[in-house]
Amino acid sequence: MNPLNHVAIIMDGNGRWGIKNKNSRNAGHRAGLNTVEKIIKETIKPSILSKKPP
Repeated sequence: MNPLNHVAIIMDGNGRWGIKNKNSRNAGHRAGLNTVEKIIKETIKPSILSKKPP
């Protein structure tokens, strides 16, 4: 399997999630942003970074 070069995160439904959970659309967008920040922080850890092929 070839290593990944790019990853896309589609942020769809955050506003709806906020309203569904008795909050505002902005609260949903903030929650989505927090989740993406966690994902990015985890994927840039040295143990997860892929090694370049020889």
